[in-house]
Amino acid sequence: MRVAVAGCCHGELDKIYETLALAERRGPGPIDLLLCCGDFQAVRNEADLRCMAVPPKYRHMQTFYRYYSGEKKAPVLTIFIGGNHEASNHLQELPYGGWVAPNIYYLGLAGVVKYRGVRIGGISGIFKSHDYRKGHFECPPYNPATIRSIYHVRNIEVYKLKQLKQPMDIFLSHDWPRKIYHYGNKQQLLKTKSFFRQEVENNTLGSPAASELLEHLKPTYWFSAHLHVKFAALMQHQAKDKGQTAKATKFLALDKCLPHRDFLQVIEIEHDPSAPEYLEYDIEWLTVLRATDDLINVTERLWNMPENNGLHTRWDYSATEEAMNKVLEILNHDLKVPCNFSITAACYDPSRPQTQMQLVHRINPQTTEFCAQLGITDMNVRLQKAKEEHHLCGEFEEQDDMESNDSGEDRSEYNTDTSALSSINPDEIMLDEEEEDEDSIKYSIYILRHGGRIPGSTCLAAAQDKPCTLLLTRNLGSFLSLFLYVIQQDIRTTLLRLPVGPRELRLGTSRGPLCPSNFLIPRKCIRYRNLRIFWGRQEERNSSKSPGIVGAGQERDGDMLKELQHSLLVILLLVCVFFYQLNVKSRCLFSCLPPQKSQQDLETLLGHGRGIVFIETSERMEPTPLVSCAVESAAKIYPGQPVAFFMKGLYDTTRLPSNATYPGFSLLSAIDNVFFFPLDMKRLFEDTPLLSWYTRINASVESNWLHVSSDASRLAIIWKYGGIYMDTDVISIRPIREENFLAAQSSRYSSNGVFGFLPHHPFLWECMENFVEHYNSEIWGNQGPGLMTRMLRLWCKLGDFQEVSDLRCLNLSFLHPQRFYPISYPEWRRYYEVWDRDLSFNDSYALHLWNYMNKEGRTVVRGSNTLVENLCRKHCPRTYRDLIQGPEASGTGTLGPGNK
Repeated sequence: MRVAVAGCCHGELDKIYETLALAERRGPGPIDLLLCCGDFQAVRNEADLRCMAVPPKYRHMQTFYRYYSGEKKAPVLTIFIGGNHEASNHLQELPYGGWVAPNIYYLGLAGVVKYRGVRIGGISGIFKSHDYRKGHFECPPYNPATIRSIYHVRNIEVYKLKQLKQPMDIFLSHDWPRKIYHYGNKQQLLKTKSFFRQEVENNTLGSPAASELLEHLKPTYWFSAHLHVKFAALMQHQAKDKGQTAKATKFLALDKCLPHRDFLQVIEIEHDPSAPEYLEYDIEWLTVLRATDDLINVTERLWNMPENNGLHTRWDYSATEEAMNKVLEILNHDLKVPCNFSITAACYDPSRPQTQMQLVHRINPQTTEFCAQLGITDMNVRLQKAKEEHHLCGEFEEQDDMESNDSGEDRSEYNTDTSALSSINPDEIMLDEEEEDEDSIKYSIYILRHGGRIPGSTCLAAAQDKPCTLLLTRNLGSFLSLFLYVIQQDIRTTLLRLPVGPRELRLGTSRGPLCPSNFLIPRKCIRYRNLRIFWGRQEERNSSKSPGIVGAGQERDGDMLKELQHSLLVILLLVCVFFYQLNVKSRCLFSCLPPQKSQQDLETLLGHGRGIVFIETSERMEPTPLVSCAVESAAKIYPGQPVAFFMKGLYDTTRLPSNATYPGFSLLSAIDNVFFFPLDMKRLFEDTPLLSWYTRINASVESNWLHVSSDASRLAIIWKYGGIYMDTDVISIRPIREENFLAAQSSRYSSNGVFGFLPHHPFLWECMENFVEHYNSEIWGNQGPGLMTRMLRLWCKLGDFQEVSDLRCLNLSFLHPQRFYPISYPEWRRYYEVWDRDLSFNDSYALHLWNYMNKEGRTVVRGSNTLVENLCRKHCPRTYRDLIQGPEASGTGTLGPGNK
């Protein structure tokens, strides 16, 4: 079925449903289900708006109330979780989930349901360590503290979800699981959101509770939002037992609902055709809810969940077969979620606004019915009783600035608190006033004055009719870029640094005058990146009264010059160190150029169908040691055959780069049968089914473009010229004797990391047609190993492998996993462990090192006696001699798409 996933909704239901309608018109069929990952904002009226934890200027009614009132109905079943900007009083009515409007279902604080046989779970809110071990004590009217803590994740929900044992298909969370960014394109993430860098490097970005659930549940898909950026990752879990298939989770985070933002994704998910087409309760989840009912806490008291530490009589609340049968009997074996939505609060009327609507703590009849049927506690009933007895809930106070009021309670089991948004995300609505306190900002004014020495106690006090340039920056680094720009404009200057606060100087802002009356009246303003450069003439107007300027004279002039000189000296030293290290690494600098071979055209070189092909679809020009070893080993094993390396970053084969910058490139260029070619995809895809796809695709919005374009390029090259394709992390150890073959990654599953065909083989033509027809780059491997496996099953009816023997069908061979994958991907670390000499590769043609799995950055280290070091020493001796470093200077560089 087709499932649409949305990031932060922010109440924009009309726009989301309109986008779905557009996707249906353009896509292969209707959307069956919409999943929303938080910040849904189910606001019914003005009272609900006041319960949403955002500054007042962000409180907008949006369009949900139209669906709540019945004026509109959701065109597709919608399931959502809560985020950190919600109408908390509304969602609090449904702690176990329920309908907030017809066809719109809330999963509750945590919940699991089924739709068409697909199991969907989720947890609402964001993680905050100081509230994690508290109970659900908040109730309306909220005070400035509880309006925030109401949406903080609690350990009871995580504990309940960790009791689940059955497989999970889809899981939703608002904030990201911690460390998930290590399993995707981290560099692109930091390029888009550079302010995440410190948290990413410290492994503190994201929710540790969500990470714990990810490790336990291992769902097929995990969707999140919150950080307002699209990000995909593939997390490979470790198998618990030997022989058990390791699971993988496809993670996707999406942006918020705004024009030209990646807030929606449509995916195809396998479902049970025999399952009912309505929403169902999950029997295991209902059983866990019954079992854990006694653990409910509605106080602010901190407590830990039961565990096997000798202090608790029970710690395992997982669902047994007997307990699940009992729940089925209670429900009369009917798991259908009843369509029992009812209006519980007045609906917003645009013609009659009610800004003073009273906040009421309501009991929702859906929750009452659910708890009565299942025999569990309605948290809101218990909370109301506690409220009446102990006056737990504080009075609501309208807060414009929403200042944080975190308390210093005992620490939870998690020692950091960063998942909500530890970095300052400019896209996120902050609870603090969204603008910084101006008094805390310190700027520096760099005045560039034409001529020599600045006369007088201050540049601005001198009434000389000469040009003067003023630069406003926050640091010296920003100034250096501006300084270079000014030099290019042929302005000769001396420098004066004046530290001032923004209340003393307001240049081009809407908050005040352009600048103080006694300062500088600019005559012109130009823009350089995100900074303004003003210049004009000085005007002497009571300069002695200008704050922050008096007394800044020749002494500061000299200090600033010294600061600049020191900075330039440091830069010069760093450049010298860089070139020295490069000289030592490559053993020759500017004097050495890669040897020039006769560059033959592709048809002449590869037309006989005997070439070995490697591809690099990024702009990277310098092969890493592992890539160099892969190419060298192929050239060594196939000395009479051309080894062609297609590189996207190479534009001219007749003018190869100097190894002063690319020592690995120079090493490979020196090998007689290694040839480099530019990867011109448009030209490559001509006369193939891939051209129509390539001309209409927008590569800039494709999250997996490097890998997808690599999948397409290898098909076109081998179809046109024939030969053997290999990923750039495949080390060849003996020749492949087959002409037309695919490599089995496991039984009945093909890889596309190694394959070979004669030119114009019909199997590859049909692969290219299927590539275009079923293109979906968001499904990892859909255009690569998934494509090869689909087509192989269409061509052949193959059984399982018998011992180490290959399978054959028509004129195609399906080679045993031992040929290239004797070490499977869950065990890829074995390549970086000390070599076990009993490990034999006598049945292998080459070894795929699974470098894409190497998120830990493990490297080939000289003297480590690891398996990979011994492979390099034996099969790529030049690379080992010249590029493999000792433990003090080892490094791999970034991973390329050919390392899949």
